[in-house]
Amino acid sequence: VIVPPWFHGLLLKDAKFVASGGGQAEATLRNGMIGEAAGFTVYKSNNVPNTTSTKYRIIAGHPMAWSFAEQVQSVEAYRPELRFADAVKGLHLYGAKIVRATALACLTANRPS
Repeated sequence: VIVPPWFHGLLLKDAKFVASGGGQAEATLRNGMIGEAAGFTVYKSNNVPNTTSTKYRIIAGHPMAWSFAEQVQSVEAYRPELRFADAVKGLHLYGAKIVRATALACLTANRPS
């Protein structure tokens, strides 16, 4: 599940989500992970969809709900102008798609004032 920062603030009021202060806990928090609840790993993100000024769409789901594919299509070596160096450039293609919509859930939450 991915929650907005204000929701993260509400979770911090709960003792279950307060970090213990270990090195691994700090690394986990740097990646946006807050903790776990009801079998979900909870992440914080500023990119949670905001439908209006106070309504946010919090999305939760199972990894089997989406598919991600990536491929390096072509790679080419070249010598850049104005430098004595070798360089490589390539075309990286990627995409994602929802393959099982039934494995996703959406909650519309109001931000408290």
